[in-house]
Amino acid sequence: MIELATDEAVQEWPGLDEDAVQTDAGTLLRASGAGACTWSLRLVDDAAIASLNAAWRGKPDPTDVLSFPMLAPFEPLVAGMELGDVVISVPTAQRQADEHGHALRDELRVLLAHGLAHLLGHDHHEADEAAAMAACEAQILAPFGVSPAGLVVRAGVVG
Repeated sequence: MIELATDEAVQEWPGLDEDAVQTDAGTLLRASGAGACTWSLRLVDDAAIASLNAAWRGKPDPTDVLSFPMLAPFEPLVAGMELGDVVISVPTAQRQADEHGHALRDELRVLLAHGLAHLLGHDHHEADEAAAMAACEAQILAPFGVSPAGLVVRAGVVG
């Protein structure tokens, strides 16, 4: 189950389809193997994510996606378990979609997959962790066929 909240500042964003985001988030959750678990997703503007980024990471600038896992890394999953929260900046997602030449929906899928991989215990600070996270993102994005590469691969952290 996905709990989706969209801040008023981005509710009328051109091309943002909340129903599609909810559907895609459910598809990604099932592809991750955690389909019986829940997670929450919040779509915000750059100001809101910059505030969260400053508070939690000490970086006062907007970012694309933040994840707030509720589980210990790689904790065994149990049906109904709450995985955590993912926050995505829609304006940043739009800029990245434009930069990479694909639709906002595709970029949101990439960011959802990245956030979900973090909720499942993955990270990308070390090369071996990044490779595992890239594989997780690829698995999660697989139902969408030839969609954009996961964020870890796109960032050049792994090949």
